[in-house]
Amino acid sequence: MNIIKGKYYKVKDKNQGEIFSKLDKVDQILKEVETCMEFEEVKFVHSNKPY
Repeated sequence: MNIIKGKYYKVKDKNQGEIFSKLDKVDQILKEVETCMEFEEVKFVHSNKPY
């Protein structure tokens, strides 16, 4: 059983090890993207929209 973003994936296949390896790589990529996307609140100073 693998966990990606809090979801459980059950895989029954003869290539189970290969599939788990790929799922682990996808999970690692998602973690890296999530880390890069962490930022503080952005406020638009020169904007016509009231916030």
